[in-house]
Amino acid sequence: MKYYEMFADSENADNYMRCLGHNTYNVDDYATSSGEIITGWNIEITFICDNSDERLHRDYLTSDFGWYIVSKRFRGVVEDLARDSIQYLPIKLIRSDINQIDDTYMVANVIDIVDAFDLKKSKHKTIRAYGEKIHMVEDYALREKSLEGHHIFKLKGETIPTFVSEKFKDTLQQNNIMGFAFLEVKLV
Repeated sequence: MKYYEMFADSENADNYMRCLGHNTYNVDDYATSSGEIITGWNIEITFICDNSDERLHRDYLTSDFGWYIVSKRFRGVVEDLARDSIQYLPIKLIRSDINQIDDTYMVANVIDIVDAFDLKKSKHKTIRAYGEKIHMVEDYALREKSLEGHHIFKLKGETIPTFVSEKFKDTLQQNNIMGFAFLEVKLV
């Protein structure tokens, strides 16, 4: 099976929309990058989105926090594949064009962490910053044997990017889930 890095489809303007944090109750920008379950989430967290061109009907909206804001339709389509891999956190979107609140979107916190990253076979640069070595990965290489049974996940030690299986990607595409792009990763 193939695997992909998943990210926002910013190349296709029809599928791309960014929402701005309005009232985030001091939740850290990187709260969903660690792959850990979040407790104490405030259900009044709000984002502002301009829906003047109807892009709010997409299934994935980006945010200035880098959080995955997904539709209820996304959740329904991937429920069987991602049952133990995603924690869904409620939010409210303020639609600035009509001054209306939309509560049909949520933050998808990917909590499945897989130890599959092969740094030596990945294309990367190593720099020193803040007294530490930092690896800037251009092309990921993943150990295929470690990925079996995982359909959406983050990598141990590299938790910001999100990866999906071919089955997950195909499920999104077959159900016309909008707003995502995929880049195939090397398997070793």
